[in-house]
Amino acid sequence: MSPRRSLLPAGRILFALCLCLSLLWSATAHAQTRHAFVVGIDTYENVGSLEKARNDARAVAGALEEVGFRTQLLIDVDETALLTELTRFSGQLNPGDEVVFYFAGHGVEINGRNYLLPADVPSVAPGQELVVTRGALPDAPTGSADPCAAARADWSLIGETPGVALLEAYRTAHSGCPLMMMLASERLAALTATPAPSPPAATLEPTHTPAHTPSPQGDVSVPVQACVAAADPDHTSIADLRADAAQATARARCAAALVQITDRASAEGTHVLALLGRAAHAAGNFEEAVSFYEEAAHANPMAASNLGSLYQTGRGVAADGARAAELFQSAGELGAAYGWHNYASLYYRGEVVPLDYDRAAEAYLRAAQ
Repeated sequence: MSPRRSLLPAGRILFALCLCLSLLWSATAHAQTRHAFVVGIDTYENVGSLEKARNDARAVAGALEEVGFRTQLLIDVDETALLTELTRFSGQLNPGDEVVFYFAGHGVEINGRNYLLPADVPSVAPGQELVVTRGALPDAPTGSADPCAAARADWSLIGETPGVALLEAYRTAHSGCPLMMMLASERLAALTATPAPSPPAATLEPTHTPAHTPSPQGDVSVPVQACVAAADPDHTSIADLRADAAQATARARCAAALVQITDRASAEGTHVLALLGRAAHAAGNFEEAVSFYEEAAHANPMAASNLGSLYQTGRGVAADGARAAELFQSAGELGAAYGWHNYASLYYRGEVVPLDYDRAAEAYLRAAQ
């Protein structure tokens, strides 16, 4: 059987990766520096060219520079130059630095996994993937590059459906401003620029909800701490959690923690329920994930937003755009910027709910505040 491939039509961006990596190395005396590596490719030699990827990359690079990132911008770059510059870029990093990697351009799905394409890609088949290993980064910890980190710790995108990138945006370590908020500000500016803008090439919204929520703080039990260490987004990536051993560990530890919790509706209880849902979600057990998320969604923004993504895509539950919007809105009202961002994305795309730029702009504004 030939490998499954999905390449979206020319003129439509396949993947835009916008990821803030909080590189959580051990503390050192090094003064923290903020770095950004930004790529925009419109002109391809052997696949259809794009129109807006370069402009999107320039806009993001400018926004990052404004908030203090040392930004390297590459335009229409081929594979050799991309890998050379990325290696050089990684050599500038030190423990404790903050890093943003942004890519706007074509990508392809092969055998259920998505890959970024340089300008000179000759063809796309198994064995020809562009993979940047974590070994290029100094002492980068396992799980720091989520979701680019594939199952064996590379920087290829993880896709759950053809032509859809799994995106999880992490907060910067010390800036106090989540990257997603900055992206929401950029999209809000685009929405307010013209009465009815066409979607830019590099769509920045996650099609799968970003699962970033603070771990429980304060006096928590040892079983809960073990659950958090095995399944919380601050500790393990979706890519790593997809490994059978990681799933088994997370599920066992979180199930043990749940037994110790007398009030499942408490903040601690709903967080553990959300993490059990996340482990089931990563394993592809969507109906089980829905069950855990439903119990926690009233109080836990990660559960609400992840459940919204399942209603959006019809996994484990009948597709329901209105319910997805309701859950994303709930996550936003619980204090998660990504909830408003995903809510805005629904109405900006107009795929499962009616197109509504005004509503999208309002939600992007709330995400950016």
